Amino acid sequence: MHCPRSRLRRLSGCSSWLRRSIPFRDRYFRKLAGSDGIWEIRIDAGNNTFRTLGFLDGKELVVLNHAFQKKARKTSSKEIHLAENRKWDYLARKKSS
Repeated sequence: MHCPRSRLRRLSGCSSWLRRSIPFRDRYFRKLAGSDGIWEIRIDAGNNTFRTLGFLDGKELVVLNHAFQKKARKTSSKEIHLAENRKWDYLARKKSS
């Protein structure tokens, strides 16, 4: 499911929100177990919960891959695999440039 445009605008402010929310890391920002360095950011918007998957590039850069609406407690392996593929693609392009 794709996020509506209004919700995507909320996600665009995610990096500044993340800097302010570090004390709430366990609730809103966590590393996914069994993944290759993929982190999940949780965003609650009314009755909806969205997840943004990404990874760290160094100590200060968070690269956000994609967002989706999450209805189950566990993040699907399909979403994690997509995030890992995008991470590997990003790192390969960064290395070659």
